[in-house]
Amino acid sequence: MFLRLSDKEVRYYSKRNYEVLYDDLGLQPPDSIPDPSDSMKVISLEVLPSINPDHIFFLTEDSAVSSEIQNSQLWKNLKAVKNNHVYMLDYGLWFQGPGGPIGQSKIIEETLKISSLIFAK
Repeated sequence: MFLRLSDKEVRYYSKRNYEVLYDDLGLQPPDSIPDPSDSMKVISLEVLPSINPDHIFFLTEDSAVSSEIQNSQLWKNLKAVKNNHVYMLDYGLWFQGPGGPIGQSKIIEETLKISSLIFAK
């Protein structure tokens, strides 16, 4: 699951935004994911346990807010968190830089590094 934390708002991004994760690498979104036809959807933290993803690709530009959420019991009880499958991403690259070929190449490189961790387990 690809999550972006912004101003205490959690946004889920579907494969329409990050095809490299789903189409190229073959990762599967959780069955209980919000409508995948939307490119982005605001979700509450309280809904995350019902989705309970195996892996979280986590994007944030505010480390203080990120720490607050990561210290919450709700977050700590997620399957991805318990199994150390949360991948902190570079905000500038993943959110502001994917439009061009250089940005896409760097995202692919980073994704391949992460996927080697995923598929090695």
